[in-house]
Amino acid sequence: MEASLKKEAEERQIKEKKLEEKRKAKKAKELRIERSKEATLRERKYIYWTDAHTQGRWRSIHSEEYQQKVKKKEAFLLLKIETVHEVNRDYR
Repeated sequence: MEASLKKEAEERQIKEKKLEEKRKAKKAKELRIERSKEATLRERKYIYWTDAHTQGRWRSIHSEEYQQKVKKKEAFLLLKIETVHEVNRDYR
């Protein structure tokens, strides 16, 4: 009789351990999902759908618009450098 009680107690403990492991696994999964949702909400401004066929706010460095802006800057810098050299020549 005592042997059967011990056996039942062991079986009950094994079942309880299995249930506890299942609960822990379920709890861990819920925590992971919750953290993922929190991260998504926190980083929502960085995550959005994009359309590969529209330009958006990015410009190619090979586009005419970009090249015109760069050439204007280069021309301005060259003009500025030339004026500095002219001023230095005047003071000699």
